[in-house]
Amino acid sequence: MRGVEKMQKADWPAILSRATGVALLLVDVLLAAGLCVATPHDNSVPNIFDSHFTPADSIRHLSFFVLSVTGLIFLVVFSLLTYAVVKFRSRASDTEREPAQVYPYRVENGLVTIQAGQLPTPGSPTASLLGKKPACGG
Repeated sequence: MRGVEKMQKADWPAILSRATGVALLLVDVLLAAGLCVATPHDNSVPNIFDSHFTPADSIRHLSFFVLSVTGLIFLVVFSLLTYAVVKFRSRASDTEREPAQVYPYRVENGLVTIQAGQLPTPGSPTASLLGKKPACGG
């Protein structure tokens, strides 16, 4: 009987809190819709994507190019990652032991040597310019 009594008794603070939250959400949605529908005369915020000058227009085109290239790279990497996760997921029939190592010692040593040889490459241009005077007359 106590369970029935508790179900009939309303928790007014919780109901009031939820109703207030729903009302605020509705007001926010209506305000956002009003800002989206407003004409440029009603809205004092300028359009940030409207470029009026030549440098701004070229920067805009460059930014769209960079975003498209990085988006393409993201899609390729994400699809390859998804493919690898699906293909090499663990199955119930798999054993829990490590697979046999198939690469000989020479191949591993060669891969480490190639990677170690690539490390100084980014620092070489910087190191060659350290002793030179700046071109701006300093």
